[in-house]
Amino acid sequence: VIGLLTLGRRVIQTVGSEITQLTPARGFAIDIMSGITVVVGSFLGIPLSTTHCKVGAVVAVGFTYDKDSLKWSVFKNIIYAWIITVPASAFISGGMYWVLKQVLDLQSLPN
Repeated sequence: VIGLLTLGRRVIQTVGSEITQLTPARGFAIDIMSGITVVVGSFLGIPLSTTHCKVGAVVAVGFTYDKDSLKWSVFKNIIYAWIITVPASAFISGGMYWVLKQVLDLQSLPN
């Protein structure tokens, strides 16, 4: 929620207008592609991020319709952010667990 509050507008702007030019038809194709991906992934039990699915669909639609208008540098920066997100979230959640354990003086749960 903190990420959405602080960077949500920037993420929406980047995905919606900076990767490639979007039209209503392309937006429809993006929604259909990402929706199918989420449904199939859920059916197979694969954990998915809807944001990742949307970005992948935007890149795929941009690549399909107009390869020259696709801004790979923007997509590259998104990939870097995805790579950083996993260890950063692990570090933050581990730190929050440690703080809560110290503050609440929690013991291990009984088996």
